[in-house]
This record gives sequence, structure tokens and C-alpha cells, in this order.
Amino acid sequence: MHREDESPIPSRQNGSGRSRHEDGKVSMNSARRVRPQLILPIQRRKRTAWLTWSLIGINVLVMVWIYARYPGRLTLDTLLEGTGIDLIPWGAQQNRYVLSGEYWRILTANFLHGGWLHLLLNAYGLYYLGTFYETLFGSWRLALVYLLSGIGSGIATLLFIGPQAASVGASGAIFGIAGALFSSMIVLQRLERGEVQPLLYKAMAIFLGINALFAFFINHSGAFAQINSAAHIGGFVTGYVLGGAFVHLSHPHGARRRAWAWVFLLGLVATTATARKLSDPMTAVIRAENAVMSEAYEGVEGFVARLEAEAKKGSIEPEVLCRATALLFEAKREAEAIDRLERLAQRDATRLCAGTFLLRIFTETEWADLARAHRVAEALGTLPHLDDEALVLLGHHALLSGDLTTALATLKRVRHKDDWTRYLIMMVYYAQGNYETIVRSGRPDFLFPLSWFLYEKALDALGRAKEVQRLQEEIFTHYTREIEHAPDDPRPKNDFAWYLAEREKNLDKALRLAREAVRLAPDVHYYHDTLAWVLYKKKAYEEALQEMEEAIERQKSAEYHFHRGAIREALGDSEGAIEDFEEALRMGLMPEERREVETRLARLEITPSR
Repeated sequence: MHREDESPIPSRQNGSGRSRHEDGKVSMNSARRVRPQLILPIQRRKRTAWLTWSLIGINVLVMVWIYARYPGRLTLDTLLEGTGIDLIPWGAQQNRYVLSGEYWRILTANFLHGGWLHLLLNAYGLYYLGTFYETLFGSWRLALVYLLSGIGSGIATLLFIGPQAASVGASGAIFGIAGALFSSMIVLQRLERGEVQPLLYKAMAIFLGINALFAFFINHSGAFAQINSAAHIGGFVTGYVLGGAFVHLSHPHGARRRAWAWVFLLGLVATTATARKLSDPMTAVIRAENAVMSEAYEGVEGFVARLEAEAKKGSIEPEVLCRATALLFEAKREAEAIDRLERLAQRDATRLCAGTFLLRIFTETEWADLARAHRVAEALGTLPHLDDEALVLLGHHALLSGDLTTALATLKRVRHKDDWTRYLIMMVYYAQGNYETIVRSGRPDFLFPLSWFLYEKALDALGRAKEVQRLQEEIFTHYTREIEHAPDDPRPKNDFAWYLAEREKNLDKALRLAREAVRLAPDVHYYHDTLAWVLYKKKAYEEALQEMEEAIERQKSAEYHFHRGAIREALGDSEGAIEDFEEALRMGLMPEERREVETRLARLEITPSR
């Protein structure tokens, strides 16, 4: 073991391993002064972290700019959980759009956040890491690390995250800054001292380990939005390569060729992986799905036929063919799609995929059929492993069938519960008369109206009049603000009109709002349904029937047949009412609606068919 004053480590700054007084003796203090220092840009000139603060400001301004268009979303719930705003029109990265050519989303997603808590955490991380990196290595290096790491995180999201999930946030870029810091310090220590202190590796391991545990907890809790670990890893790897490369390129003893080689290798891997992704058969299916969503149906049948031929050769995955086959349903070739999916559901490799599509068709579309859905559900239920999508559909079907025990058990198995899943669970509790459980589970926010409508009904059933009144006041305030701020948006007008009609409060205002929603968006079927239901509540039955016909012409549903049956009954058309009620039961109704339909049929002295 060497002592500092006997064998100091050679310094590249002065070329000498020792510092001596004029008498030739070594000074211990002098030896300490010549201890090697890392050559950092900060030693040459003082820097401020203006870019870090600018990036934080940009992220905050983008959030405020979006929130300003949705003032009703500024509640305590949105501060903690998320805005609930659809960020896809604002530039969120949803891979189905990226794969269809909207590559700019990979960059814009880095400046969007799902809520104030999300923004606050990322702003703190950016401040803590960004100021450190910028003052040490400069603003232009931080700019490159931030932007390129953000792109790297977006590419990782493209490669490893499904096409439907939307990803936002600056965390991928922030992980890139962390990676750049670690690699910069590691490279500097190697260049200056010839070795790396183990503490630095331990710090990096602790940083990654804590974030991995945090992501695991969040992703398995079901209480928050999912953490995109692929983006974090992609950003960290990109930043790690860039940070080390920048040090090599600027250091007098750096290996410039090695630095450029690493940067080139990173770019080559990213480019190759992205090119493979873009040429993947599933990508072709996603592009076709986007075309169908835009009502571009031409060529879908030929596309599916080509994939069937490829599937027979074994050159594509079975799920690719399954999803492509489901495109026929969206392309208005419903009967053909159902027939092909039923054949695919007989094969082991495509049973889950095809069964899930069929269950959705027979449960949530105008082809809804409770009996056919039951047969599909029985087949799906025998599979050992079910994903969340299948579980939600099975739970929904059980609820429509009146099997509340199975519905609740199935829905509780869903790992990541979204608003719709939580609403279905609330509906089970409400159908069981378990109002206290609904209230104890916590009040839902304003981002999913069905849930807090049901929450209010549970409070009312428990006789909590004061809480009901407070909630109603909040609802009125919420919708009034949204409508005033976005007068050309039909959605809040329609939702508020529906709420008023269901509560039979201020029906004149409900009628005015419903008419305005239909005027703004005449092709939306459920706006016509809302208007028809308001007119029914006001006893304007003839006009209500006309609007209900408009809704059913655009989209059949069990609820619409129930509504038209009620209107026909009010008009004295018993035969037409019976026909609609029977059709509603055949398609499948929620428990409360089903009980009302059965009561109405009994009043008409008809035994409901099963």
C-alpha cells in the first residue's frame, strides 16, 4: 500500500509524479495539490444551466397550453392521477400512427405529459440531472443528449410497445442525461487515472435498480398509468453512448475513432431495428387498420388473401393473420369476417386472438348477440392464459348475462384496470346493491362520466343527500366551465344533456344542449340517442321517435332498441315496443336496464324471451 507522500499518482497536467521544495524534499501538501484532477469543461469557464431551465419551461408551457383548452380537467384528481385528455392529437406517440408515417411523434411525445404529477417528477429529474450535466459539459452537449436520447426512447417504444398504447413524457430523455453522466464520469476516470472507482458502478446500479423496482410496482399496482420501461432503457443506452463519445471527442487523450465507432454502431442498430419493424407483416396490418379507420376499404380483401397465402407457407405469425382477418369486419364485410374468425378460433395458435375479436363483435357492436357471445366466452374460458383484453370482455359478457359473481371475479383478474374496467366493476356492485363498496372505493373523477353518474346514484341509494347535492353542484360547475371554454365542442354538451335527462332536472336546458350537440356533429349516433331520450323525458314522443330512428340507422345497439321500445310504448305501439324490447334482450343489456325492460314487457303481458 502506497502512501500519498511517498508515491503520488502521476499527473498528466504537470508531467511529474512528485513536487519538491528547493531542498529536494517532498512536501505532503504539495503532493496533495498535484493529485490528478479530471479534465472537465467547467474548469475552463463557468457555465450556467440556462438550457435546462429552458427545457423545463417548454414542458410546463406545453402542459399549460393544453390544459387551457380543457379548464374543467383542472381538479385535484387530475393533479394527482392524470388529465384524462386524449394527447394523441397533440403529438403523443401511438405506434399505429408512427408506423403509418407520422414519425414526428417520436420527438413531440418528449414534450407532453399525462398529468401534473407526471410533469413535476420529470421536471425535478431534469433539473437535478440537467443542471449537473450542463454546467460540467456545456449546453450544446445537453441539447444533443436530450433530443437524441428522446428519439432513442421513442425508437425503443416503437420496437417493444404495442401499437395501441400511447406514450408521452420526457423521462426517456432524462434517463439519457443520467446515462450520459455515468458514461462521462467512467470515461474520464479511465482517461485520467487508468481505472474507475467501484463506487461509480455501484451508484449506476442503484439508480437503475431503484427505477426498475419503481416501474415494477407501478405497472403491477393497476392504480396508475403504466411506466414505459422500454423508453427509459432506450433513452439511457442512447445517452450512455453519447456521453462517453463526447468525452473522447473533447479530451486530449480521447480515442476519437472509438467514439465515432460507438456512435455509428448505435445509429446502425437503431436504423436496422427500425427498418425491420417497418417492413414487418404486423406493421402492414397496422397500416391497413389505419386505412380502414379512415374508411379506405379498397384492397382489404386482397390484402387478407395475400396474408392467408403467407400463413399457409408458415412465413408469418398466426396473430398477424388473425388481426388482418378482423379488418374485414371494419371494412363492412361483417359476415365474411365472422365466418373466417370462427374458423380461426378452432385452431390452437389463433384461438385467443380470434375468440377475443368474436367476443367483442358479439358484445360491443351492432352484431351483438348474447347467445353467440356465450358460446365464444365458454371456449375462451377454457384457455389457461388470458390477457387483460379477453378478461374485460369476458367480465362484460358475464355482466350482460346477469352472472354477477363470475363478472366480478373475472374483472378483478384484470391486471391493469382502465376507466371502463373500473366502471364495469362499479356496475356489478350496483347491481348487487352493494352501494357502500362503491362509495368506499373512492369518488371517480370527471374524466369518465359513466362512473361518477353511477357514484352519485350509489350515494342517493344510501340516503346521503348532502353529498349528492355537493356532487351535483360540482357536476354543474364542471360542465358549465367546459361548455363556456369550448363552445364548439359537442361532447360536453351531449354529456351534460344526458346527465340532466337521466336525473330529470332542467329538461329545457338539456334539450337545448342536446340539439346543439347534434347540430355540431350530426353524424354521431349517440348524440341523436341523447336528444331522443331528452325529448322522451319531455313527452315529445313523435320527435323523439324520429331522432331515435336516426340513431339506430347509424348504429344498432341494445340500449338504442330499449330506448326506441320505451318511446313506442309511450306512443301506444305495443307491438313495436315488444319487438324492440325483445331485440334489446337478445343483444344484451346491463342489469339495471335489463330489469326495466323485463318489467315493461311484463306490463305488456309478454314473457321475455331468453
